[in-house]
Amino acid sequence: MTAGRQGFPVDMREGVIWAYRHLLGREPISEAEVAIHLGHTPESLRAAFLDTPEYRLRAGQSALGAALQATLEHFRPFAMESAAAGSWRNFLDVQTRCSFLPEACQAWSGRVFGPPGSGISGVHDEAEWYGTLRAVLNARDRFVVVELGAGWGPWLVSGSKAAEKVGITDLHLVGVEGSLGHVEFMRQHMLDNGMNPDRHRLLHGVVGITDGTAYFPKLDKPSDTYGSEADYTCSGDPGTMEEVPSFSLQTLLADLPVVDVLHCDIQGMEADVFRAGRQVVDERVARVIVGTHGRAIEGDLHGQFSGHGWVLEAEAACQFVQAPSGPLVLSADGTQVWRNPKLTAA
Repeated sequence: MTAGRQGFPVDMREGVIWAYRHLLGREPISEAEVAIHLGHTPESLRAAFLDTPEYRLRAGQSALGAALQATLEHFRPFAMESAAAGSWRNFLDVQTRCSFLPEACQAWSGRVFGPPGSGISGVHDEAEWYGTLRAVLNARDRFVVVELGAGWGPWLVSGSKAAEKVGITDLHLVGVEGSLGHVEFMRQHMLDNGMNPDRHRLLHGVVGITDGTAYFPKLDKPSDTYGSEADYTCSGDPGTMEEVPSFSLQTLLADLPVVDVLHCDIQGMEADVFRAGRQVVDERVARVIVGTHGRAIEGDLHGQFSGHGWVLEAEAACQFVQAPSGPLVLSADGTQVWRNPKLTAA
């Protein structure tokens, strides 16, 4: 037993266990983990837990959740009706065909997914939603979205519907996607949600360091495969790869108004592409939402954006699992949301 602040005896083992429960939201994984903290006083125990990376990450996620919930209030009422058969609907009334996604997603037919944080919020994470919805609220008379590695264009369409909910109907959308099948999905996704894809720029290609040519895998079944990587050396097997244009950020952004949100998920090229396009991004983009695919990429992006005065609004680190043979394998992409204070307020 240890004497507490008022002189009463305190069972420090129980105190450590409850510190794990209250401050970290979990049980200690072993007695050894408990034993590490048994030398503390009650006061120093709390300070030690508050100083751990695990607590800081948990606190940051809680802060994001609270900020997101406040942001969501601007977009009520939420869609509640079930989707048509073969599709699922999100809280902004965007319908998505189950056929765009792998077979397991067919079970979502007819479902309506609630807003992020509701426990039934669909396939995208809270950081992505927060960045997109804040971008909408910071926009004025028009809303400009660029989605790189666009897939079926979920952020082009959901961003547009969010903008319409707050009275913005002047939309400028650019989607860049290496798979022709996914480009066709993108066009259909717009049509399904009452949008004319011919009024926007949907490009079959990839984003790169410079303008040029790249190769991208041919997908026999596009709904089953997301996350393919472009080959910028143009050394791919013509039987399995197709030649596509590679666009630099300078080219993509040159004739656009200020971009309210640039969503980027390009499978490992993020740091290189943003480094090459740093000047135009600093001058023309208000917010960046970027998927990350490794710790080195995360650190590189931290240095690039913070070094140019950008504000990290939200972050979820990428996750790894260890294979039985030993190597670590990426199990979930990360997300970073950056705001450009030169172009938009908080």
